[in-house]
Amino acid sequence: MEVFRSFDFEMEDFVASIDEVDWYVPDHRYNSPGKRRLSEGLSRRFPSFKWNFAFRMPPIAKEYELFYVQCMFIWDLQYISHIPDWTGKVKKSVIYITELFLSDIARNPEALEVLKRFDVILISYSESVDTLRKHTGVETIFCT
Repeated sequence: MEVFRSFDFEMEDFVASIDEVDWYVPDHRYNSPGKRRLSEGLSRRFPSFKWNFAFRMPPIAKEYELFYVQCMFIWDLQYISHIPDWTGKVKKSVIYITELFLSDIARNPEALEVLKRFDVILISYSESVDTLRKHTGVETIFCT
């Protein structure tokens, strides 16, 4: 077992225990895993490369108290950017990013725009808190 993923496993158990949870999963347009990996790799290497051609997300159909997103890296936000009008459907939005380095923040302007739509950002690197708060204007909290 990978100890560094313990928070992820605990969160999965917690979410599974909640009565009312709706999961939103990307719908990949390409039927080839190779094409999908290529498009994701391009968007990681070239942050100005638009994220919008590899997949789409279903719209949020009803209103929610909490919209919680957990992702490993900042470039995983490309999935969130494709959910149509999610900010109008949720009362509180929280995102937890497991790996967010200072160098990632400046290189990913599209990701910063997505993060600005959240109410709270949780990150696991204390060194990134102030910089991320400055770039997004969103309450940013270090958590382990």
